[in-house]
Amino acid sequence: TTSVLIGSPPPPQQQQHPFAPSHNNSRKQSTKKVEVHIQKGMATGQSIRLSGEMDQIKDATPADCVFILSQRPHPVFTRRGHDLAITKQITLRDALCGNFTTTVTHLDGRRISLRAPPESPMIQTGQLHVVRGEGMPKPNRVNEFGDLYVVYKVLWPKEVSAASLTQEEREQLSVLLDKIQGTNHTKGK
Repeated sequence: TTSVLIGSPPPPQQQQHPFAPSHNNSRKQSTKKVEVHIQKGMATGQSIRLSGEMDQIKDATPADCVFILSQRPHPVFTRRGHDLAITKQITLRDALCGNFTTTVTHLDGRRISLRAPPESPMIQTGQLHVVRGEGMPKPNRVNEFGDLYVVYKVLWPKEVSAASLTQEEREQLSVLLDKIQGTNHTKGK
């Protein structure tokens, strides 16, 4: 629930003689505070109607006040319907070894634990992991939520120098990478 001040729009400007008295008493220049209840999970374009709250025009039937929701972009999550998406960065080691656990802080502050998907022992940039029931709440549906789509981005080491690995370590790494890729680059070839 949010408190909002509403008021009458300014009266239209009329051309009058500069010395003529003003007789525009048809509007009360006032504001009032109203409570607007925004249900969890409501989206851009949905509306909230407050019946009879626009009563600033004297001797007129009170009108409805309608709020059209507009969602602000979030720096981490994107939304499509009731589903959320997030890009999660993981290290090259975690991507290749595939036995990682990481966390995501949800919009409501909860920490969601993510494990490497068991169906893929190695993770590639762009790979999708769907976490069922961790998206946005569905309005008017108790305990129903969309899904959370996690897109992984593999972080490569920023600086790799020739001195960071010995020649033997580079050869061992080469053998392991060949094994992963199903290729064979034998020494001396």
